[in-house]
Amino acid sequence: MAELRDPNQMTMPEGTKIMDQATYNQMMNDAKKNINRPDRPEFESLLGADGLIGKQYQVGGELNADYLNQMREDGLRKPGEQSQWRQLMEQKVQGQAGQAMANAQGQTANAMSNMAMKGGLSGGAAERMAGRGAQGALQAGQGVLGQRLGLDIQDEQMRQGQLQSLGNAEMGAATFNRQGNQFNIQNSLNDVLQNRASDINSYNEEMRAWAAERTAAATPSSGGGKK
Repeated sequence: MAELRDPNQMTMPEGTKIMDQATYNQMMNDAKKNINRPDRPEFESLLGADGLIGKQYQVGGELNADYLNQMREDGLRKPGEQSQWRQLMEQKVQGQAGQAMANAQGQTANAMSNMAMKGGLSGGAAERMAGRGAQGALQAGQGVLGQRLGLDIQDEQMRQGQLQSLGNAEMGAATFNRQGNQFNIQNSLNDVLQNRASDINSYNEEMRAWAAERTAAATPSSGGGKK
């Protein structure tokens, strides 16, 4: 290994235009001070190129929003627009109405047939029976209208309830995402603060070493023998 000479007695090679003599001397002094000095470990930041904590350390993104999409589809329908449930109930009502009409007609026909077998059916009796049959059919139709109105009211109440539930779910998802973002941002800030603390600690160590060197240089060495 080449001997490191006193930088104050060394002259920068002639023709060097990169730095002046004072800068060269400072560089050599720094090199002399750093001989055998252990390397300071570099701070290993966990931040990514975007300035946030690395993706592998972030939270968030785990929320499955499929249920939200379904709630939007169910709850954001317009007033008066029937739900799937209401459409199925309409099929049920129509089936019941058809059965009621068939029953009313069947009862009228049976009554007229019985009257005919017992002694004949006068014109007035037939007219009365037909009237009762028509009244029964009318009542059945009114019953269908009442069922439909009740189903429509219930369907609208369900729509409003679904809309409210959707709002609560949206707020919950937003809170979940916001908490995840706050966690990621806070960890990113902690990484920055740790980096700054590492730099400040290194600076303090350098200042202590510099102060010790200045103190040692300013203290005259004792010499001479005993008197």
